[in-house]
Amino acid sequence: MDVEQEENDLEQQIRALLMPIMEDSGVEIIRIYLGQGGLTQTLRVVIDRRGGVETGELERISRALALQLDVEDLFRDEYRLEISSPGLSWPLTTDADFARYLDDWICVELHDGHSIEGRNAGLLGDQLQVQEKNKEIILYPRADIRKVKRAIDWASVSKRGKQRG
Repeated sequence: MDVEQEENDLEQQIRALLMPIMEDSGVEIIRIYLGQGGLTQTLRVVIDRRGGVETGELERISRALALQLDVEDLFRDEYRLEISSPGLSWPLTTDADFARYLDDWICVELHDGHSIEGRNAGLLGDQLQVQEKNKEIILYPRADIRKVKRAIDWASVSKRGKQRG
């Protein structure tokens, strides 16, 4: 069995161990990374849900997975486990990403070099709907999009700050 197939099998076993923990916590697995860090293998699991994941939940999920991994003895040698949630710079690439962050403020970078910010109004077929500041919804074909990531609507944040003061 080649190394790539072995890693794929290990990733599937890890995913199977994680699923009951994820379902119990109401979070989704965004990505599983298996990497070498010198002599120690690193397992990094990125999880999220609408509204985010709190630090205490990350710790609880990390402990639960670590116990499962120790029982199953999936790693031959020492390993380092990292459980995290994606930050704002995490790219939205899948249909599930766009659904999870529906109504969030996003920055859309187009292949032609332009960037647009607005509210994620979801996917419509193979197009991303972005509600721009003027409230108009513009459709962008996914083929024209280089990258989409969450952003902060500073104008909105600034208005809220002024209303409190």
